[in-house]
Amino acid sequence: MSQPQKRIFYACQAVLFISRNTQTSNSPLSEASYLTGVQSVGVDGDFPSTTFPDFGRFQRKNKFENRQKEFSINIDRVLAKGQDTFYNSNYSSSYTTTHLLHEDNIGCQGELNNNGKCLRNYDIFLVYGDDENSLLNDSTTKKNVVYRNCLLTSLSYNISVDGSIIESIGLISRKADYNAAGVPSLPASPQSAETVRRQDIDMASTILPEEALAIFKTDEPDSLNNKDIYGLQSINIDMSIDYTELNDIGIWRGYDDGDDINKWRFVNLPINISSSFTGVSRSLYPREDIGVDTPEFEKNKSIKIVSLAGNSNYYIWDLGRRNYLNNINVSGGDADGGNVELTLSYQNDYSELVIARAETVQDITSNAIY
Repeated sequence: MSQPQKRIFYACQAVLFISRNTQTSNSPLSEASYLTGVQSVGVDGDFPSTTFPDFGRFQRKNKFENRQKEFSINIDRVLAKGQDTFYNSNYSSSYTTTHLLHEDNIGCQGELNNNGKCLRNYDIFLVYGDDENSLLNDSTTKKNVVYRNCLLTSLSYNISVDGSIIESIGLISRKADYNAAGVPSLPASPQSAETVRRQDIDMASTILPEEALAIFKTDEPDSLNNKDIYGLQSINIDMSIDYTELNDIGIWRGYDDGDDINKWRFVNLPINISSSFTGVSRSLYPREDIGVDTPEFEKNKSIKIVSLAGNSNYYIWDLGRRNYLNNINVSGGDADGGNVELTLSYQNDYSELVIARAETVQDITSNAIY
C-alpha cells in the first residue's frame, strides 16, 4: 500500500451550505446541509489595493487596500434523482409567490423588508481532509473555510444527450472564516445515486417554442417505443444576477459588522434569463420571416422543461410565457461528416424563472405587468 502524501484531491473535500433570507452571518456548521453530486469547486479571491506614487523613486513603498475584497465561488454538480436543486423556488400556481423577486425566493434588496426578509444568501462550507483515510468523514485532520452570506450570481443547467444534467452555480462573498468549530458528520460511505439524464425529460409535460418543435421533431418515423423522436442535442438554461451597492461612507460592510454584509445591495433588473436549444437540423428555418411580425417572432413564447426526478417527483424549469427568439446559429455540416446543427436562443426580460422539485407540475399564469 502506498504511503499517504498528505495531499488534498477530489475525494478529500466536501461542500455544505446554508440557505436563508435573513441577515444572519454566524450560523454554525452543524446547521449546514451536505451538497451532493459535486464535480468541481473553484474559489477566486480578489484583494484589490492601490499604491501611492512616490515621485523621484522607482520603488513604491506605500499602498492602501481598496474598499472591499471579494471571493468568487463556482460549483459544478450532477443532479441525483430525489435530490433538490441548489436553488428552489417557493413553488405554487401563484405568479407572485413563485417569482424570483418574491421575498421567499431571491428577493430584491439586502435591507430587511417589513416581514424581516432580505436577499437570499448562503453560507458555503468547504471541508478538506487528506489522503490518510478512505472516507473524508474518517479524517482526523479535517479543516474548513466558510464563505459567509454569499449571493447567487449565476445558475445554469446543461441538459445534453451525452451525459447527466449539470448544474453550475456561481456565488460571491466578502467574508471567509477559517476552521469554524463543529464540523458535522459527513456521509459514511461513498456516494451512489442515479443521476438525472436527458432520457428523463418528460416531453408530455415539457413546453417548447413552436419553431423548435417544427425544426427538431421528426415526422418519419415520429416515434420509437411509444416516445416521440426529437433531433435535440442539448438544452441550456442560464440565469445571471447583477447587483448594485449604495455607498456607505466610513463603513466596510463585512469588516465592521458581519450581520449586514449585503445591507445596501439590491438586484439590477431585469435579471438576465436565457435559454437555448441545439439540435440536428431537419428543416431550413423560414428565412423569409426574419424581421417580419409573424407568430415565429412574437414575444410570447412559452418554455417549460420538466424532468422525472424519481419517487413520483418532477424537476421543473419554468421560464414563463414571455420568451422571445433573439439568435439563430447554424454550424457543422463539414466535410468530415458532421451534421448541420441549429441553435435557437431565447431571452426573457420579465425576470421569470421558476426552479423546483415537486410532486405536481403547476400552471403558472399572469397577464399583469409589474
